[in-house]
This record gives sequence, structure tokens and C-alpha cells, in this order.
Amino acid sequence: PYVVTPGNHDLGAHGSAEDRRTRMNTYFPLSAQALRPSFGGAFEPDRIENTFHVLDTPAGPFLVIALEFGPRAAVLAWARGVVDAHPGIPTMVVT
Repeated sequence: PYVVTPGNHDLGAHGSAEDRRTRMNTYFPLSAQALRPSFGGAFEPDRIENTFHVLDTPAGPFLVIALEFGPRAAVLAWARGVVDAHPGIPTMVVT
């Protein structure tokens, strides 16, 4: 299993990170990620920048939250809700 999340080089014109435009959704559509068994949900419909996944491992489930570069306050509040909805599961945040 894997997760995809944008770094600063994925945002803005030519990776300038001057704004939040990205072509990631063209190459990694959320519809494809949603088919993965680990996929749990996304902050915005049809956008891959902020997602969560529950990975099955030999040690038990792990929650992985993949966040955009420099996550906005609303994204952080969403991520907090995801963590709260999965009590007791070890959690990794990728940004």
C-alpha cells in the first residue's frame, strides 16, 4: 500500500509553491485512490491533496493521514476529526 501527498514542488506554476494549484489530480485521480482497500476518505471531493488511509499490517491497523504542503487550518481540523474517529489506532501523518 502507498499514499500520495503533494510537497512544495507539486504546487504552483513549475513547482514554485506560490499558490495551491497542482496537476496531481490529473495524474493521481482520487477515483483511483478510492479503489485501494486502505482508502478511508478525502478532505475535498475529487482531490487527492488531503486523504486518510487505514493500512493493515502484521502489527494491526495503522492510520495514515496524508496532508498537503503547509496544511490550512480547515485541513488540520478535518485531520483531527479523522484521528478522533479512529481512537486507539497508531497514527502517522505525512506532509
